[in-house]
Amino acid sequence: MDTTDIKNSIKLTLELFISCLIGLEISLKPNPYIEELIFLLLIYIALKYNLHEKSIQSITKLYKFLNIY
Repeated sequence: MDTTDIKNSIKLTLELFISCLIGLEISLKPNPYIEELIFLLLIYIALKYNLHEKSIQSITKLYKFLNIY
């Protein structure tokens, strides 16, 4: 399996969980699953926009800059 296949399957699974939680949020009035929904949405956004790779790149750039001076 390629890493893009794994990433796409994780994103699809997150989309399924997010849609289930949104359905539960609509059906139940006091919003009991809001924290879980926010957590899953943050993970999904991080995967969608490659925030993990961008943060690693910026940290390595900062580390290289600090080692020079």
